[in-house]
This record gives sequence, C-alpha cells and structure tokens, in this order.
Amino acid sequence: MPKVQRNKRKYLGYVCDIVEKMNEEDIVEKVYENPKFFYYDEIGITSQEKYSAKQASVNVEMRINMAYQKLDPTKKVILILGTHYNIERVYRDGNEMDVSLSHVDRHKKT
Repeated sequence: MPKVQRNKRKYLGYVCDIVEKMNEEDIVEKVYENPKFFYYDEIGITSQEKYSAKQASVNVEMRINMAYQKLDPTKKVILILGTHYNIERVYRDGNEMDVSLSHVDRHKKT
C-alpha cells in the first residue's frame, strides 16, 4: 500500500492578532501579538486576481493555500519570513482556503 501524504504544505507562517496599545507618549499604535503557526503552500496570482485587485486599488503581492481557519481580515495579520501581510481576500474550498495577501503599510493613517 502506498503512503498517503497528509500535509502537502511545506512552508511555515504565523497568524497574528492586531492589538492597539498606548506607547510611552500616549500614542495608539498597532501591535501584532499571539502568533499561531500554520503550514502553507505558495500559489501564483491569476490575471483575474490582478484585475479585481487593481479595481479595488490594492496591490496583491502573494497568494497562499492553507488549511481552513477562521480569519477576520480586519483583526488578523499573516507573518511570513519576517514580513507582515494584510489579508485581502479569502477563498474557501472545503477544508482548504486560498488567501490573497498584500504588504502592511505601517505609515498609513486609518
């Protein structure tokens, strides 16, 4: 009997919570806490993805495939190789999901 590969994902990333805290000068800053690891596989960005991202004025940098988790794009950030990424879109397909990511702009005023 051949062996069945249960997890075909080969890269490691982290999902962090976005928490707003006051610093020493009483300025509110976003801090990323409580990292939880996950395994992912990098997939390419399709032309349809690029087109729809351009219409929404978002620059999609990466697209990954991972096991299904509940992700709230406004409260979560993904950390991959020391770089933080915002979650732009989530496509769910059964127990897997594809996530579109863009770079975090820390200097952007919200």
